[in-house]
Amino acid sequence: MKFIQYLNARSEYERLVSGFVLPEDKYQGTIDSMQWFLKKGHTANRFRKGFDDVTELCHHVLKEMCKFEVDEQYDLELGEEEND
Repeated sequence: MKFIQYLNARSEYERLVSGFVLPEDKYQGTIDSMQWFLKKGHTANRFRKGFDDVTELCHHVLKEMCKFEVDEQYDLELGEEEND
């Protein structure tokens, strides 16, 4: 996921959850907020319009971020082997 795509996804998250019931700090489109939403956001919001869209967006972003972290870790490990 490119940086601009991540920023767009954050904005979309913030737009979609603007009418949802969330803790005050979970309205920002951060990775932490998206993780929280997938774990606990269904409690007061599962029947709200757009719930499925937010859930799908969160899954997509977190999946892409996991790929990034795995790739970054792999690059770090390769870098360490080259220095040995």
